[in-house]
Amino acid sequence: MNKLETSCVLYVQSDLVEHEIFEILHYLPGGTNEQIEFYDSPTVLLFSDENDAHKYATPEMIRRDFIYFKYIINVVPGPECQTKEEIVGIVREITETLWSKKISVVAASDFEHLLPHKGRREFHD
Repeated sequence: MNKLETSCVLYVQSDLVEHEIFEILHYLPGGTNEQIEFYDSPTVLLFSDENDAHKYATPEMIRRDFIYFKYIINVVPGPECQTKEEIVGIVREITETLWSKKISVVAASDFEHLLPHKGRREFHD
């Protein structure tokens, strides 16, 4: 079994708290999200943290640049994720699900160009 070295960082801006974001993603196959900021399955590992840069950002800075978004979610291939296409599909599913809830998400990876909207969709008030 080869270890896939492709991962992705999702910058997420939302008034929801972390566990509410993970509740939206509870449908991901084969996993558990018993911990508030963690999701694990054979195909994907998700873990998040609050973005320290967000704490010092003005609303204008947040609207202008995704690096100030509130949360960072790391998407790491699990042991059963064997191809880049699989991780791209998982990230596509995550971003489209959050976008459908009007949550701003920007993907940073070596495959963002393969995602809908090139991995970037923002919703502003």
